[in-house]
Amino acid sequence: MIWRVSGAPDEIETARKRRDAGFVAFKVKVATQDPKTDLGRAAAARKAVGDGVRVSADANEGYNPADALVFAKGAGDAGLDFFEQPVRGHDIESMRACAEAASIPIAADEGLHELEDIERHHELGAAAGGSLKLIKLGGAFQVMAAASLMQRLGMRVNLAGKAADTSIGSAAIAHVALALPALDWDCNITNQYLVDDVAKNPVAVVDGHIVTPEGPGLGIAVDEEKLARYRRG
Repeated sequence: MIWRVSGAPDEIETARKRRDAGFVAFKVKVATQDPKTDLGRAAAARKAVGDGVRVSADANEGYNPADALVFAKGAGDAGLDFFEQPVRGHDIESMRACAEAASIPIAADEGLHELEDIERHHELGAAAGGSLKLIKLGGAFQVMAAASLMQRLGMRVNLAGKAADTSIGSAAIAHVALALPALDWDCNITNQYLVDDVAKNPVAVVDGHIVTPEGPGLGIAVDEEKLARYRRG
């Protein structure tokens, strides 16, 4: 399970607490400041959690090409394991430039929506792996097909939900994670960030690891009263 290091003032202390709670992967949100400041934050996160866990950075398309290159060149020295979506998803050439400049793998996210996108990134050397999401690719079968393709191409796979999924979406992601042919870069669910959930049995994270629900279907029981309370329109 990945814990996102968001840039809040207490982010380093929170990262330490999550490490002590058993989390094995951390992702630093970057491109909120200049790249050198972000490299300092990434290095601080690595120092805080130590060498026994994975630490990556995700720009969510936020850097311009020049700043992306600055961060990519320093990412390895900052102790990062991979750098996700440095620039806009359609900017394959800048992705490739970052991949050539970096000493760590570059990952795609917003640039991957179909199998052809995966093949294009691989052929051009623009990404060594990527983040797969049910909402981007259209469902579990499509994610399985994408993961199988990436395995054949030697690309690494990260599995993630969208921001603020309920336990319905998070349960689907948890089940897919168990079925993937390979999961190199961990899995992220987001229901734990919600103030409230529409499930009677929310997907739990115990000792930093996702507990996949058991039972019929996704193993989730929807709370109909909450669903009615939060319905809009």
